[in-house]
Amino acid sequence: MPTLTATHSSTDQVTDYRPRLTVDLAAVRRNLRALKNIRPGVEIMPVVKADCYGLGAEAVVPVLVDGGCSAFYVSYLEEAQALEKVARGAVFYILNAGSGAGPWTEEHRPVHYDAEALKAWQSGPCGVQIDIGMNRVGMPLSALEDMAPREDVSLVIGHMSDAGDPSSERNADQRARFEEIKSKLRQTFPRARFGLSATGGLLQKETVEEDCLRPGVGLYGAAAGSLGPLEQVATFEARVLTVFDVEPGELVGYSGRWSPQRPSKLATLAVGYADGLPRSLLGGGKVFLGGARCPYAGAVSMDLLTVDITDAPGKVKPGDWAELFGEEIKVDWLADKAGTIGYELLTAVRGRTQRVYRDSDR
Repeated sequence: MPTLTATHSSTDQVTDYRPRLTVDLAAVRRNLRALKNIRPGVEIMPVVKADCYGLGAEAVVPVLVDGGCSAFYVSYLEEAQALEKVARGAVFYILNAGSGAGPWTEEHRPVHYDAEALKAWQSGPCGVQIDIGMNRVGMPLSALEDMAPREDVSLVIGHMSDAGDPSSERNADQRARFEEIKSKLRQTFPRARFGLSATGGLLQKETVEEDCLRPGVGLYGAAAGSLGPLEQVATFEARVLTVFDVEPGELVGYSGRWSPQRPSKLATLAVGYADGLPRSLLGGGKVFLGGARCPYAGAVSMDLLTVDITDAPGKVKPGDWAELFGEEIKVDWLADKAGTIGYELLTAVRGRTQRVYRDSDR
C-alpha cells in the first residue's frame, strides 16, 4: 500500500479530483495495543459500527482480528452480515436490534433493552444493556432482580454518560451502579461477561472491575471528550482546483461572506459539504497547504472550498493536495471549530471520497 504525505504536489497529470481519505492501518494496530496495555488481561471488544466510524470496516476489522479481537459491536444486523467475510467466526453484538426478527445466530446476538422482550427471548445467545443514568436505552436493574437464572445471556453492559469528562461527578455514581449490577446479576446471568467502559471510561484513571471493554473512537484516532486521542489514523485531503488573486473589498463565495483586507491569493479545493465538511467552519476552519495552516475564505459549498494561501511559504498549484484533517490539522481541533466532535467529522466523510489504506508495518 502506498505511503502518502499530508500535502504534496504531483508532477503527473491529475485524472481524479475527488477528495481522499487515507487510513493508516498500522496506527489502528498501535492504538489497539496501547488500549490493551492500559487494562491488560481484559478482553477488548471493539465498536465497529458506522463503517468503523467512517474509516472503512472491511479494511479495519481484519487489523483488529489480527490483534486478537473476536467480538465486536455494530448497530444493525446488516453491518454484521457484511463483515462476516473479514471476521469469520467472530461474534457481533447488535446494539440497535430492537424487536427485529433476525435471523439470529451464535455469531449475531441482539442486545436487549427491554425486560419483557428478554423474558420472551428464545433464539440463542444475546446481550443486555442496563440503564445506569444515561436515560437513553437500557432496562432498569429493578426489572431483572426477580428474573430466573438464564444461561443464554452472554453479555451485560452499561453506558457512562460523562466518560469523556473525568471531572464529572456522575462518573463515580455510574461506576457504583455498575458494581451493583454485577453484584445482583452475576447469578442471574452466570455465563455473561460484564462491561462498562468505552474509550472514555477506559482512559479514565478511576476504573471498575469488568470482563470486557468496548473502545471505538480511541482506536480510530479521535478524542473521547477531553481524553485522548492516541495516534492519528485518518487523513482527509482535497485537490486544489484553481489558484487566483483577489483585491481588498472583493467578495468571495455565496452571499459574499468573506472579503480580503489586503491583496490576497486564494485556492479553491474540490471538496464541500457533500463530502462531509460542515458549513459551520467558515468562522475558524483551516487546511494545511503550501507548508502552512491556511484559513477558510468564504462559505463551504456543496463541492468547493476556498482558502486563503497568502501566507503559505510554498508554491501552490492546481493538483496539489490540501490536508483537511490529519497530522497537521487535528480532527478534534477542526471539530471544535465546527461546534461538533471528532466522531461526527469522521463519520461524515461521504462515499464519493477515495479511500486509500496504508500499513507501514507490512
